[in-house]
Amino acid sequence: MAYAAAYTPLPTPQAAREEESLVFRLAARRLRDAADRKARNAALGINHEIWSHMFRDLNAAENRLPPILKQDCLTLARWSLDYSTRALLKDLPLQPLIDINEQVADGLAAPAAAGASSGVTWMPAMA
Repeated sequence: MAYAAAYTPLPTPQAAREEESLVFRLAARRLRDAADRKARNAALGINHEIWSHMFRDLNAAENRLPPILKQDCLTLARWSLDYSTRALLKDLPLQPLIDINEQVADGLAAPAAAGASSGVTWMPAMA
């Protein structure tokens, strides 16, 4: 009985994609709504954390994305990490990060090809 109470089934690949899409949408909203320095820094920190998770997961041995797609996503992750850091230091506009996050969210929300799964199943904390 204790086992049944502690057991949580793993999400389906589509459910994982929907959760990941939501994370990117929430990060984009935080960036868009950042009205002062404190909120801006917090939003950039969240964005950096999300893309750091993505970067690590893309490099994980169990990641099953096709090599070309994986390389493209790694390039995007590197760019987002770099821009987030530069935006924090140099007060760059946040719109490019908002646009990328929304585009990634849209891609994740699109119906997956039959049998396609990245093997990525993370959900960073959204403070």
